[in-house]
Amino acid sequence: MNAVLETSDLPEKTSPMPPDTLHLAYALKVSGRDAVVCDICGHAEMPYALHPDLRRNTAANFHRLMGLLLLEPALMQLNGFVNDLRRADIEARDRRVEAPPADDPPGPSADASDAAPDLAPEPPLKLITA
Repeated sequence: MNAVLETSDLPEKTSPMPPDTLHLAYALKVSGRDAVVCDICGHAEMPYALHPDLRRNTAANFHRLMGLLLLEPALMQLNGFVNDLRRADIEARDRRVEAPPADDPPGPSADASDAAPDLAPEPPLKLITA
């Protein structure tokens, strides 16, 4: 999906935001195997982010905000999707007949899919500013 967020799509503001506000609109859709893994879209404001006295922290605050609103939820949903696929593979393997036909060449160990650890989101990168 190639969604373009327009400012007309955003809800009306009840109170005016300061002129130094950074407005964010974001959308992320991840799909695979004919399934939507995650579909996240939204908007946020960072009041005074462009103010001369506060610009020094804007990049770090933006990084943290995007991590909380977009990256961490997407990683959690992707992790769950991949783990569900792994569980389905294990169940399918367990349902198979234990002895393969004699004419099958030997292949990789069926237990190899169990050996990988669960995927866990990595901590966000730290932004170093001078």
